[in-house]
Amino acid sequence: MRDRFLLEMQQFPHLEPETSSLLHATLPLDEADLLRLVSEKLELSRRMPNSDTVIFEGAQGVLLDEWHGFHPYTTWSTVTPQHAFEMLAEYPAVETSVLGITRAFATRHGAGPFPTSCSKMSAEMIDRGNPQNDWQGAIRFGPLDLVLTEYAARISKVDSIVVNCLDQLPASPESQRPITISIDFRSQVAFGNKNN
Repeated sequence: MRDRFLLEMQQFPHLEPETSSLLHATLPLDEADLLRLVSEKLELSRRMPNSDTVIFEGAQGVLLDEWHGFHPYTTWSTVTPQHAFEMLAEYPAVETSVLGITRAFATRHGAGPFPTSCSKMSAEMIDRGNPQNDWQGAIRFGPLDLVLTEYAARISKVDSIVVNCLDQLPASPESQRPITISIDFRSQVAFGNKNN
């Protein structure tokens, strides 16, 4: 945890030397403790903005989550809505909705499991935001994996899934047919309540 904490602190090069020294001398117990400590020292407000709608946006795909991803191919972060739920716990009357957002196809940049990886799609498709590089190699493409999508949706306790990038699918007779995906997560007893 200490190594992770020091890496996180590199994100704040503007800290006053006294605050930086204090933070470096402290060993957070867990991620929640780390967030609390950084927020206090940086005097960040956890108050909700005065608005009818507040949007919390995730940073990476759930399958890279440190607790729910497939090790060792994960990030050092919790990328589920967990932190948003923790902040919203202070406002129990606030109505919430969680949207899971996915592309109409799957991608993987770097090593790691990719059950639907497709060399033909990888040769045809381009993601200019993820160029080939020495440490990750080339981005790989494949059909959307509905099993992993459902897994990520359950972990994130989503209410609905948004599928985007349909216009980027390779042209083929199969991709020209309209598709409908309907999954009712709330009807699943094992799914539970998102506020738990």
